[in-house]
Amino acid sequence: MYGMSKIVQELNRKGWWLSPGEGEDSLVQRKQLAEKNWSMEKGILSSEAGKRTEYLYDFSLEQVPLLRENKSLFPWQAAVVWSYEAPEGGVFPVVQLRKKVFPTLVSQEEILAHESVHVARFAFHEPWFEEILAYQTSQSFWRRFFGPLFVHIVEPIIAIAALWGGVMGFIMTGSLWWYSFAVLCWGGALVRLLLLQGLFFLARRRIASLGAGHRALAVLCRLSDKEIVQAALFSCRCWREKIFLQKSGEVRWREIVATYFERSWCKM
Repeated sequence: MYGMSKIVQELNRKGWWLSPGEGEDSLVQRKQLAEKNWSMEKGILSSEAGKRTEYLYDFSLEQVPLLRENKSLFPWQAAVVWSYEAPEGGVFPVVQLRKKVFPTLVSQEEILAHESVHVARFAFHEPWFEEILAYQTSQSFWRRFFGPLFVHIVEPIIAIAALWGGVMGFIMTGSLWWYSFAVLCWGGALVRLLLLQGLFFLARRRIASLGAGHRALAVLCRLSDKEIVQAALFSCRCWREKIFLQKSGEVRWREIVATYFERSWCKM
């Protein structure tokens, strides 16, 4: 029941994953579209970045499209994944990397490993745990925990503008009320981060206890936001039953269960 296609199995460890609701044919076509249109500098194969993603998430990208350009990057961004539209239709990911990165702050390998997670999850469109998963590639606990403070790209712009507005308002009027919006922005982001990190921790522990063990992160990286929350909040028995009863017909779930869970756990 839980056998899977050799093609899906092979692509899985190359960072090409079935997104929720996606079929095998669509996955192959998405890969072919991307490789056909990748004309930038390529490659982190066998690099430290590839080793990090392989250790944490059981994948190493064969090639990565790199656009080395500072244009369109905010000062706090070392890299970003863009969605490019192909001439024949469809979209594919491209990693824009800043020309010069300060190695004392973060290494280029860590940046590429971080962006590789975004490339692998490019077709998921699941934002809430995306940055938490990507920041797991960092060797710094503080970056792993506080790095995912913002979920959407516009949020740091709003938060910085609110902080700057508070400073200017205080200088001009002497009133601390100008800081209220900044406190709301930064405080709300922090509370949300604590909630998401808590759910992520519970989901990781639950999945590990169900038989995935140290490969729990690899499983989490292949789940949707809803599935991660379910893993965190449902009991082991309830979560397992939902997989078998509701998702056992999906190729994506057959791949996940057959690859990352113990055989005894998979028996009906």
